[in-house]
Amino acid sequence: MVLNFRAFDKESKLIREVVAIYFGESAAELHIKDGENPEYKKLNKIILMQSTGLYDINNVESFEGDILSRQVHVWIYGRDSSEWITEKYPVVCRDGTCRINGEILGDVLEEGIREDGLRQTGVQIIGNIHQNKDLLEQTDK
Repeated sequence: MVLNFRAFDKESKLIREVVAIYFGESAAELHIKDGENPEYKKLNKIILMQSTGLYDINNVESFEGDILSRQVHVWIYGRDSSEWITEKYPVVCRDGTCRINGEILGDVLEEGIREDGLRQTGVQIIGNIHQNKDLLEQTDK
């Protein structure tokens, strides 16, 4: 797998494509692409996000910090009914594994039956934690 990165630019508040990372004696710099004009940014001016190497149902590459959404079909006990609920979680990567809500990302991207027996739709990227924190504040039903 080829390592792929993008960066959240703290100054412009935009997600930027990372072309190259340069490590010097005293600092590291990113060569980022902003339209047609590449520029260099110090690492303290950006938040670096690594690709998970996986894609959502729309074939969009997922990165650490993305917010993913899925529909889950749940049974309502005591009411003899069921409904679809929306779940939204950020992609968190630690120790070489990316997860959403504690589940390994590669195991939950596809539509199907989950380990807990609930049915879910495919997962799609709806934003990221740097530009769209509000997406995590409430859950639609």
